[in-house]
Amino acid sequence: MTTTEGTNICASYSARRVAAAAFAVAVIAAAVFAVAQSGVASAGGARGKAAGATDEKLQYERVMAVNAVSNLMGRYSFVHLANAYDDRWTDLFANGDPDLKIEIASRGIWQGPDAAKRLVKHYAAQDDGKPPVGIMGVHAMASSVIEVAGDGQTARGVWISPGSETMPLAAEWVWIKFCGDFKKLDGQWKIWHLQVNGLFRSNYSKPWTEEHVMPPGVHTFNSLPFQPDRPPSVENTLYTTSMIQKLDPAPPLPYETWDDSMSCVK
Repeated sequence: MTTTEGTNICASYSARRVAAAAFAVAVIAAAVFAVAQSGVASAGGARGKAAGATDEKLQYERVMAVNAVSNLMGRYSFVHLANAYDDRWTDLFANGDPDLKIEIASRGIWQGPDAAKRLVKHYAAQDDGKPPVGIMGVHAMASSVIEVAGDGQTARGVWISPGSETMPLAAEWVWIKFCGDFKKLDGQWKIWHLQVNGLFRSNYSKPWTEEHVMPPGVHTFNSLPFQPDRPPSVENTLYTTSMIQKLDPAPPLPYETWDDSMSCVK
């Protein structure tokens, strides 16, 4: 073998070693890249699954909120029937919330963190603290439309309430409309804003087209303690043969988050 041939063989061998090393580096780089991509995909998948689980939990909570709000207003009806104007009534409300508002259209608006408690005392003073003997108010919750916010923190609802009011010397048909806003406090749904307004009222033996029994006006209760904080924000809407019906309150529409312009009580 000549010197030239030996040199060529060595050069060829070195070239093959360099090519093999380059190939090995390329394989390792590809493997590292694949692992890295797998990790990114796994992390993205985990984040996606977590987000999906969160969305599903929120949707579940919103569905359950409709039932909770419905039950809350059902309890309101039973408490009213029993004339249980004490803690059983006030506990239905968002006590302590500075924006708690209760509007009785024939009386006024109680507002503030203790609004429900002051309204209870107002009712008690009306009866001079005497037991409500012979008093029976039946107000069923019907035609409900309930919308829960997309963020699951508030809800809105309206109801038409067929009913009657019975006193020792009078029995009347009294249908009313409820409009409510609801808030979740410490995991419990509470009445946040409530508006109660009339639909029609008449003696049980006469049609409401012939007799319109109007509830006592705001002035009737001026002498009672624990007065409302301000006058009603709406007119009493009890039926007369000359009136034109309005969509008031309007059934709530789907919404994402609370806005004060939505409040039942302005």
